[in-house]
Amino acid sequence: MRPHTPSPEPVNRITFPYAIPGTNLVVHTVAGFDGIFLEDGSDEAVSNITAMLVENTGSTGIEYAMITAVREGTTLEFEASAIPGGAAVLIQEKHKTPYQEGEYRSCGADVAELGDFTMSQDLVALDENENGSLSVTNLTGQAIPCVRIFYKSYMDEESVYVGGITYNAKLTDLEPGECRTVAPSHYAGGYSRVVMVRTYDTVG
Repeated sequence: MRPHTPSPEPVNRITFPYAIPGTNLVVHTVAGFDGIFLEDGSDEAVSNITAMLVENTGSTGIEYAMITAVREGTTLEFEASAIPGGAAVLIQEKHKTPYQEGEYRSCGADVAELGDFTMSQDLVALDENENGSLSVTNLTGQAIPCVRIFYKSYMDEESVYVGGITYNAKLTDLEPGECRTVAPSHYAGGYSRVVMVRTYDTVG
């Protein structure tokens, strides 16, 4: 009698678009990226690194996400913050891993949601100036100890945020009715979009 040979385990191959289980994230595609590396703030020129186009299909904003995928035995990490509900973002692989064709066998994510991406419109007014600076006005009758403006790079024609990274600019001691102008780092008029404005009761 011939010995029984167990059937091989089925191989899970991921195809895109792929809904990441347990999250509202859908991976539309993974491709090569040429341009500026945004994720560490270095703005280094890169060529053919792996990038992932991800959409938050839920109505709730995502404060933080770490997506891990395995391609041909290589683990890829895509880190992102401040993804509004319904928004798509192109995330560059955290370690600048070169892009290559190959099968994806797993893809999961750790996600922290944030119920409200507030713009604090009842407390401050935010206006973009022609030179790319931002004017922030205290609409209240009290001093605001701290205002933080969170913003991301954005491609308007494609309706896609670029980079998982979220930048922020900080103002302190904004007096009642005061209007102050800031020129945030990495902010470019027409190529950046504010995703959240928060006020704080302390300067820290």
